[in-house]
Amino acid sequence: MGFVQDPRSLAKQANAVHNLHSRMLPHACSKSVNVTWGRILDVIVNLFKCASSFDWDITGDLNTRNVAGLLISESFAHGCVILEDETKASYKTSDFIARYCDQGLVWFYLVFNIGRSVLPDDALVSEKDGASRQLNKLQRVF
Repeated sequence: MGFVQDPRSLAKQANAVHNLHSRMLPHACSKSVNVTWGRILDVIVNLFKCASSFDWDITGDLNTRNVAGLLISESFAHGCVILEDETKASYKTSDFIARYCDQGLVWFYLVFNIGRSVLPDDALVSEKDGASRQLNKLQRVF
């Protein structure tokens, strides 16, 4: 698998919640996620049509101390909770940005399903993430 983009992100404050998101066909892409400074809790969810449910997998901390990374297949959505201020992450992607193929799962599903990391009243959510879909509206196309 080759990567064509290497975007970076900076989260200034802990408790920022980034929705579970994926890219639908024809621009579905795999991602490699690494934290270059700080700490996140990353979560993936299975989007295969044949899966009986949306299976949550808490990947644990991605941080600069454990130097862990995560490779996410194009058939999974992923999101994260920022656990430290000034967290920086690197995302390599196997296809170019195609906003019309983006889909996201409402942030509170992420918070409630991994709980314990951030309380819903403390979650910092972007306008884009606040407008994402309900769980039953997420397309499972693989």
